[in-house]
Amino acid sequence: MWNNLRRHPLPWAVLGGLLTAAAVLIVITPPEQTLGNGVKVVFIHASLMQTGAMGLIVAGLVGLVVAALGRSELAEWMRAIGGVALVFYAAGLGMSMVAAQINWGGVYLQEPRMAAGLNTLALALIVTIADEFLMQSRTGQRVAGLLSAGLAVFMVWAVAVAPLVLHPRNPIGTSPSFAIQASFYGLLAVTILAAIWTIWQVRKHGAQEDVSAAE
Repeated sequence: MWNNLRRHPLPWAVLGGLLTAAAVLIVITPPEQTLGNGVKVVFIHASLMQTGAMGLIVAGLVGLVVAALGRSELAEWMRAIGGVALVFYAAGLGMSMVAAQINWGGVYLQEPRMAAGLNTLALALIVTIADEFLMQSRTGQRVAGLLSAGLAVFMVWAVAVAPLVLHPRNPIGTSPSFAIQASFYGLLAVTILAAIWTIWQVRKHGAQEDVSAAE
């Protein structure tokens, strides 16, 4: 890692800048009227989970193209996007439990949105394990593409049909505080950029391994 850092400092400087920006945005987020400073943990949860969800949707769309065209390069991009998105989604789900403990004094696993997230995570892990075997052939890659698209559809459906219990509807968009809105959307933008950075690094490393294997 340190050798890579010395040879290619710019990408790591970008990551450091993103992490610093995220930390600053979390620190300057003002207390919310109901949650107080507990809103900071909620923002971390929401930005991670929304970034992961968007990544899974993008991976699903790429998966449809892979299913139709069977292109190995696109299949590798699908896998990189889906894998990174899953990590962000799982981290967001974990932070959801932390936020629930801090703000409501306990984790309610049967809460509809929490249950939808856990079900999506379980299905995503199954798809990821299946991909390890399916990516070995062109036909398998097409099937993997369909599974990725199916995962995205399931996630959107699960969230859409889950009734709101502890989760308010669009709390950021309806907030009268510009500081609250700016802090969250800024953190979300930084989180998305961090995911893009990670996807790029994962795919670049994978391409280098492919070249080494071919040699």
